[in-house]
Amino acid sequence: MTDRTVLVRSLETGQARLRVHGPDARRYLHGMVSNDVQGLSLGRGCHACLLSVKGKLVGDLVIYDHGEAGLFLTLVAAARQGVRATLDRHLIMDNATVEDVSDNWSGQLIAGESAATMLSTYLPGLSPAAIAGLPRYGYVTATTDAGPVWIAAIAALSQPSYHLFGSPAAVAVIEEQLLSDGALPLSANDYQVLRVEAGLPEYGRDLDEDRMPAEAGLDDAVSFSKGCYLGQEVV
Repeated sequence: MTDRTVLVRSLETGQARLRVHGPDARRYLHGMVSNDVQGLSLGRGCHACLLSVKGKLVGDLVIYDHGEAGLFLTLVAAARQGVRATLDRHLIMDNATVEDVSDNWSGQLIAGESAATMLSTYLPGLSPAAIAGLPRYGYVTATTDAGPVWIAAIAALSQPSYHLFGSPAAVAVIEEQLLSDGALPLSANDYQVLRVEAGLPEYGRDLDEDRMPAEAGLDDAVSFSKGCYLGQEVV
């Protein structure tokens, strides 16, 4: 693989997406997960863990702040049932709603040193610098003929990696354009090899409910300065 190689992998079946919205959504989610949700703002996200009362992993996820639309949680499909059940179970007095919107969204992993340059070709109004300069879990929005898409900087491989998400129609158009421009499809097996080489654990493969965040090296998913959250005492 050369420095100019851009890899594309569809995340449509491998990931899930939940939306938490309502007047108390931010406060509620802040009290549930291991990282600082109150400190997020529009266009920013964070890596976080949802834990059991014993401090064990129910799932690790990325939370994106979409302003008035709510907070969107991206996670592997293997964790969806446990995460959704845990959030619903503890949602008692808070004026918030947890909604599974996985069927309305599609996603792609785009990785490579030239990924930002190639992506900017198909995302109106976004320069390569605007994409390449994103902080980890920060995102920007672009409007395409097939609808809006969001591009976020993520930790996925040991090279610049981005998560493109939006409606299935909009994401499919971008994927077709990338592949026609020379990007290479990344198979599931090759992705796992590159992910392991980068030292990035995946829930459902390397992590399960018998593990704690520290055992998996998920330090960036834990705030040691925030207030109470589920499983905090053990962590």
